[in-house]
Amino acid sequence: MERQPELIEGVFDDPEWARAYAGRSAKRNRRMGRLYAKQLEGIGYAGGPILDTGCGGGELVIELAKAFPDLELTGLDLSPELVKIAEERAGEEGPFSNLRFEVGDATRMPFPDGSFGMVICQDVLQIVEDPVALVNELERVLQPGGRLSIASLKRSWLAVFIRPLRFAYTVPEAREILKKSRLRPYGIIERGIYFVVVTPLE
Repeated sequence: MERQPELIEGVFDDPEWARAYAGRSAKRNRRMGRLYAKQLEGIGYAGGPILDTGCGGGELVIELAKAFPDLELTGLDLSPELVKIAEERAGEEGPFSNLRFEVGDATRMPFPDGSFGMVICQDVLQIVEDPVALVNELERVLQPGGRLSIASLKRSWLAVFIRPLRFAYTVPEAREILKKSRLRPYGIIERGIYFVVVTPLE
């Protein structure tokens, strides 16, 4: 099945859409936050600040803030309403002196080069107009030798039955995107209906 891009103009400014999306994604994002925390604790992560790009309702980065109270964490999202929801949830579960949220475009982030020791980007690659620009920007804000995780839905024959997969890239398409980017080195791990681009290679 050919990829069917879907980017609805103004969707990120729609409070109703944001609330519905935050509700649908909350459980999964919390689970992913705990998984990242477990992995980082397993390697004894003591790197620099952590960025969650496209943080949605904030559950993932909130879980990391709980696990790493001595690290600075930032959640960035294009939707002002989602950032508002994330701040509300952090207030309910916090307070967190090590966590902040910002409104911003993942392809033009308001951070200096090399600001973060780890950058997480979930479910964003398939919705941006310029995925190469996204990968380059993630690479730009990552510290030399830092950790990067780009998780994205993977288009396959299952797209016939699972509508969100129709907007995703196949792994070969993702490799072409990465080849055009500045990111080096990188690996791709396939996990069910997802693939994850990671650096460094381990």
